[in-house]
Amino acid sequence: MLISALLFAAVLPTKAQNSNTQSQGNSSGIPPTGYSIAISLGSSTPVGSFADRAQTGLNFNLSSELPIKHSHFGIALMLGGQTNGYNTSAFISAAGFSSATANNFVSDNLLVGGFATIPVHRFSFDFRLMVGSMICEYPNISATDYSGNTYQFTFTSEKVGAIDLGAGVRYNLSSKLTLMLNWNYISGANATFNGTGTFDNSISVPITITKAFSVFNATWGVGWIM
Repeated sequence: MLISALLFAAVLPTKAQNSNTQSQGNSSGIPPTGYSIAISLGSSTPVGSFADRAQTGLNFNLSSELPIKHSHFGIALMLGGQTNGYNTSAFISAAGFSSATANNFVSDNLLVGGFATIPVHRFSFDFRLMVGSMICEYPNISATDYSGNTYQFTFTSEKVGAIDLGAGVRYNLSSKLTLMLNWNYISGANATFNGTGTFDNSISVPITITKAFSVFNATWGVGWIM
């Protein structure tokens, strides 16, 4: 739904609306301020207590900026997600198992807020503040103790509120195309994961883990200005 909304928003400006601004942008090296869509990919580094178990992973996101009256301020939107490996070595050491395997931490974000951009010739320096929701998935874990007994830990996913503080640098190749480097600190509220621990596929007990997903994402991307 959000992707469709972004694409719809991207085609709203008319050609007549941009004609004067576009000619000025070309002469100064700065493209006109218009609706934009971007796609980015990069690293996702866990921070805070999340780094106790999570490892550096990947981030992917789609974003859009909608300037207010073609100014350098406006509305920012982002749909993205992170996947971070689970540190099984730390888990084995803390719990006393002989071996363990696990899925990844997965979190998906839907964020909306405001942005400001400072254009300097072909460069633009962006700043964002957004809030929204984060869907968090805690890894399922399989472990074996030194006696050969097996354990399974499974968890439900949870939805929490999230905040994003972002900054970036764009290099405008033309009035329509831009390359970008972005940094985003995304922090979710504490999520309580209810799960089940199963011993040798027979004895099950309820378990609960509370964890806040917080990451620092550094991404490269390409954007289109409408």
